[in-house]
Amino acid sequence: EKKVPVNEWDDRFNWVQTLCVSPDGEKVAAIVNTDEMEFNICVNGETWGEEPVEKAWALQFTPAGRLVVLASRDEEWGVGVDGEFWETWFDYAWNLQSTPDGSHVSVAVQKDMEYGMAVNDKIWDNLYQNISGMKLSPQGTTAAVVQVKPLGQADIEGYASGIFAAALDGKTVSDIYMNVQDICFSPQGDTIACGIRNNKLDYSISGPNTPWQNKFQYTWAPGFTGNGQSVIAPVRIGGKWHLYKDDSDFWGRPFEQLWNLEVHNLTGKIAAVVSQQFGKW
Repeated sequence: EKKVPVNEWDDRFNWVQTLCVSPDGEKVAAIVNTDEMEFNICVNGETWGEEPVEKAWALQFTPAGRLVVLASRDEEWGVGVDGEFWETWFDYAWNLQSTPDGSHVSVAVQKDMEYGMAVNDKIWDNLYQNISGMKLSPQGTTAAVVQVKPLGQADIEGYASGIFAAALDGKTVSDIYMNVQDICFSPQGDTIACGIRNNKLDYSISGPNTPWQNKFQYTWAPGFTGNGQSVIAPVRIGGKWHLYKDDSDFWGRPFEQLWNLEVHNLTGKIAAVVSQQFGKW
């Protein structure tokens, strides 16, 4: 039986924030306040060195057991991993993610009023005016929706003409659309697919190489099948939902609703939550 006397931390520090426990149950960690505007990370009773930070948040253990946190020092934000901070600090950072094996840690960042992502202390070569929908693949590649054209206040026409694209490792890999959403990675992590909005009424899917030609009333999150060779997505046509594969009707029947796709890694079988009639799932 292993005991970590966390109650004693209340006597050592001004206050102790929420505890988090490593996946193997061997470590307990928390952000602790050591003085006015001074914080540290305490793990099993030991702190991360003597130099405190001004703020700390998003403390978490990765699935592989690495302890990561976002922290501010000298009005810049950085990423701490197992007691060591990245050399690069940013104007702001958020959205910590990690790969299942713990080999890659990513974060969304703002630097010099531009936005991008950083992985293992390496920031994207290209930064953008805005970023959302950040994703990290199991292989360590990153993707996000980025704003590639400027937009002034109340510029409705500019927005309607399209200002967003999908970026993979900092490079845009799609055309420019009114909106981009629901980015997903191929099993290899080297290509992406996403939902796209062409205008106020028309939605579609952008695959790894080209957008689908069919236009739909709406789309849900796409996915890859066939070991990354094909893209599937629920799409809405005439008030009904269909499962499309590579821009063609795949299941050949409509549903009241169809979403939350899952593809089996080995067999390629596809499952989804469906409603065959209103209120029946």
